[in-house]
Amino acid sequence: MNKLPKWVVPTVITGVVVLVLIIMLMNTVGTRNTANLLINQFEAQKKAIELNFDRVWKTIKQKARISEKYSNDFKEIYIGGMKERYSSGAGKMMLWIKEHNSTLSVELYKDLGQTIESNRLSFEREQKKAVSIAQQYRNMNTTVPTKWYLFGMPDKLEQKLITSTKSKNAVETGVDNGVDLFGKEN
Repeated sequence: MNKLPKWVVPTVITGVVVLVLIIMLMNTVGTRNTANLLINQFEAQKKAIELNFDRVWKTIKQKARISEKYSNDFKEIYIGGMKERYSSGAGKMMLWIKEHNSTLSVELYKDLGQTIESNRLSFEREQKKAVSIAQQYRNMNTTVPTKWYLFGMPDKLEQKLITSTKSKNAVETGVDNGVDLFGKEN
């Protein structure tokens, strides 16, 4: 029977080891690249959240100012008109029965309410995107074999969610007593 030359076994073992090392290196590079892409995406999403929050706040504030200005202007016009209309002459007090008085339009308030709702939903979506990216990254960092390749990288991505004290308290206590829209409840 023919014997294999002495160099064949060490060459095959060396080849297998080199092949395994190349595969591990490629897995490490691919996994770390994916992690870096998620980190970059997460940082970009944090900027998007900041820009979205700024847009939401400015839009609501400006629309609220328009509604407030309209309401104040309407009040001045209405009171001025009533003074002029009923300030002279007897018997004119009952003219209001025949006259059509101006009414305050609720359209600006409806628009403001819709703006608040749609902008808050948009802002919530942006924050959820950041949470999803952080979750993907955390999943990579906690599952085998990808976590083996992420040595030296952050364990998780942190984003402070913008929420309310009321929401934080409800999550911590498990109790929510509803929303006091007009400040009449304690």
